[in-house]
Amino acid sequence: MITQQELVDRLNHLTLRYNLTWNDIKYDADKAIAKINAYLGARYPNMSSVMVAPHNGYTVNASGVQTEIFSDEYIHSIVIPYIAMEVLARDEEFTTIYNKYMSEFEDGLFTMFQKEFNRVPTAFRQPSDQGVFFEESTALATVARNLVDNLPTFKFRIYYHINNDSIVLSTHTSSHFLEDNRAYAYDEEAEIQGWNIKLLSFNGAVAYKFKGWMTDRQRVAADNDYDPGTRIAMRSDLHLYAKWDETSTMVCTNTGIVSLKSEFANSISYLEIPNYINNILVREIKSHFCTKTAPAPITGIITDIVTDNLETIVLPAYLTKIQASAFDNFRGTSIVFQETALSDAYGGITIERLAFANTPNLLNILIPANVVAISIAAFPVVSGKIYTSEQTGMVIRCRLLQSNVPDGWSSNWYAKSSGTYVLEGNAPVWGYNG
Repeated sequence: MITQQELVDRLNHLTLRYNLTWNDIKYDADKAIAKINAYLGARYPNMSSVMVAPHNGYTVNASGVQTEIFSDEYIHSIVIPYIAMEVLARDEEFTTIYNKYMSEFEDGLFTMFQKEFNRVPTAFRQPSDQGVFFEESTALATVARNLVDNLPTFKFRIYYHINNDSIVLSTHTSSHFLEDNRAYAYDEEAEIQGWNIKLLSFNGAVAYKFKGWMTDRQRVAADNDYDPGTRIAMRSDLHLYAKWDETSTMVCTNTGIVSLKSEFANSISYLEIPNYINNILVREIKSHFCTKTAPAPITGIITDIVTDNLETIVLPAYLTKIQASAFDNFRGTSIVFQETALSDAYGGITIERLAFANTPNLLNILIPANVVAISIAAFPVVSGKIYTSEQTGMVIRCRLLQSNVPDGWSSNWYAKSSGTYVLEGNAPVWGYNG
């Protein structure tokens, strides 16, 4: 299979002093194909639309297999001599060598006609009312003839690539990305699809909105190669790579107070709150972080709605405060602190009153040594989690020994009435090293 670069090299060898490039000769190559099409009654595509890079040959990509449109024999015996003639003609060198290439070109055309006229694949035949007449065939007869004559029956597909390793497809959005399983015949028209659902990163911190399609996954294109709804004639397999705009799923104030955007509240199941959002250091978890506000259907009154799908929250490293009622209505099973060493620049975490109220499925938590203050009733009694002889209740594990608890921890930071949040006995697990 001769490539674009090999074609250029061969022509430079034949024409000696012209130092040709592909841009110098690609339209001459197209004219050579036009001559072949007129002679055979075919409709082979222009070389300039197929051999778009130095490593490309004159092929079509069908189901991932590069198949020659016609044999390299005719590139050498027709296309190359014709291009050489055109190059020489532009320099007005009507010499013996010009006549030699013309003779090779004409002989090549005749040979191709003799060998290939009855073997032109159906995909590349002109309609019966254009130029050379071909007998009409039924679809079944066409397939049968191609099989008997060992001719390719080209079928092409469009492959849509999500093109972003950070995106996770979940059951809350869609479990799979765009697919087009249709096999298109040569020159059959296809419509480019689009995507209208915002997708989330694996850590839940970023949302991605679809922008359009590129044909090169490595290129950062300012403009789209294809927009949804574009109709194209299929002449090869087409691989399309998505472009995305990204935005945070959270809002962070200038003072570092973070809250979850309502539009993402019910679609995130796992959330890692990053240390920075829009270059602002995250310092506080806002009250009612795990609820979204929305108008009631009839009254229109703004109310809080529980975010049922959020299972795990990983807190940022330099958090300084968890506001009152921050995790009220959290229905998940895990809230994870990051254990960051205290320093002059980082003063540790304060947990305010009722921060962990109404968390029925949060059955254990590890409080790190960088928690320097906990308000009264930060962990109030929650129905269903009270320690009894029949059930474990909620397990609170603390890195600190009880003797090392800072003065900022209230003596009543966890509930002691009607039972306790404990592994056993009447206190949390102190000095936990697991």
